Amino acid sequence: MYKFPSIEQYRTAIHQINHRARYNGDDENGDAIYDTTEGLMPTLQYRGTVKLHGTNAGIVFIWNPLSFEYEMHAQSRTNIITPQKDNVGFAAFAYTSDSKELLTLIENAVGSDAGYTPEVIRIYGEWCGGNIQKGVALNGLDKMFVIFAVKIDNVWLNDEKLATIKLPEQRIYNVLDYPSYTITIDFNNPEQSTNQLVELTNKVEAQCPVGKAFGSEGIGEGIVWRCITEGWTQSRYWF
Repeated sequence: MYKFPSIEQYRTAIHQINHRARYNGDDENGDAIYDTTEGLMPTLQYRGTVKLHGTNAGIVFIWNPLSFEYEMHAQSRTNIITPQKDNVGFAAFAYTSDSKELLTLIENAVGSDAGYTPEVIRIYGEWCGGNIQKGVALNGLDKMFVIFAVKIDNVWLNDEKLATIKLPEQRIYNVLDYPSYTITIDFNNPEQSTNQLVELTNKVEAQCPVGKAFGSEGIGEGIVWRCITEGWTQSRYWF
């Protein structure tokens, strides 16, 4: 089981960034020492994608050194699932999808950059549509898997590579194919960005852009913000 990391609120991301930027080791008692110099915090660029009403789902490939091939399993947010012990039909969907084609997409995206055979490939997304969540824009659409993150061992794919991982003919889509948003946040004064973040969130909640792309009107759930500035892409800085 490779659980997708919890995505916290904006204030938690601020705290994490503040800790990294100001942490200056421990004192003789083991207490953290922080640099309080003004202007020390970074200015970071964030990319926001639509948060979908559904259930967290994943397809995981693990390299088997004995058989020299990948073995696949499906998972919910908290458990490995199977068609016999499923979560609203995702495992049944995953095991009938073309896993070899998915792997080919990953290999093409990574190319020769890895220089080795990755041990674990994790494809995370939202399993949505159908009656998974009622009263929202995606309700009643054909169930679909919308990929929002891929991790190769301990490295998240960047947007350019992530965007190539999709099989629309198999109802495996990519969240980057739908409206996304960018914002630059000065973490010396992060409150300056709050109004813009709220405005964009309210816009998405009023009308889900992904639902609209499939011809369905209705409410959305908000936006997930992911830092895309080099060196700051770890999930603890997302919100």
